[in-house]
Amino acid sequence: MIEINCLEIGGIVMNTLADLKRELVPGKKLRLIYRNSEKVSLDRTVVKIQSNGVWVSKDGNKPSWLEYPKSTVLGITPNGFRIYWRGKSPLTPEEKRIRDNAPEDQKQAEIDALTDGSTMYWRVKRYFKEHNAEYLMGTVFECGMRYDPNTGMVDDDKVKGDLSLE
Repeated sequence: MIEINCLEIGGIVMNTLADLKRELVPGKKLRLIYRNSEKVSLDRTVVKIQSNGVWVSKDGNKPSWLEYPKSTVLGITPNGFRIYWRGKSPLTPEEKRIRDNAPEDQKQAEIDALTDGSTMYWRVKRYFKEHNAEYLMGTVFECGMRYDPNTGMVDDDKVKGDLSLE
C-alpha cells in the first residue's frame, strides 16, 4: 500500500489540482485518513477516471464516486491532499445594502399566499438579478455562493470550511 505523498509522487512535484488529476490513475492506491473531520483508515483503489472525478473501490466492491473539488477548497499537504467543505463569509457592506433594499410588499405577499401567485417571488428575483447578486436570495447557488438566512452569512466555495476528506 502506497500513501500518496503530494509533494513528490514518482518524481512529480504536486502543487495544483491538475497535478493531482494526473496522479489519480486506475490502479493507484489511496488511504482515506479523515472523513468529515472524523479519523478513519480506509484503503481505496482508483478503478476508473473521468474528467470531473474518479471512481474508487474497496477490494473490487461496488465503486464510489469522488468528484474533483474546486481548487479553492483543495489543500495539498506533505502526506497527501485534503478536500474541504465550502466555507462561510460575512456579508460585505455592499451585499448588506442590497439585502436591506430588497423589495417588500406584505399585502402582495398575502395575496400571493392566498391565490398561489408568485408576484413577489419574481419581483424579488428581478431585483437581485439587476444587482448581479442572485445568490443573496438564498435559494440558488450563483458563482459558487448562496446566502444562508439561518446564519446571515454567504456559503462561498472560495472559502475553505470544515475538513471533508483527507
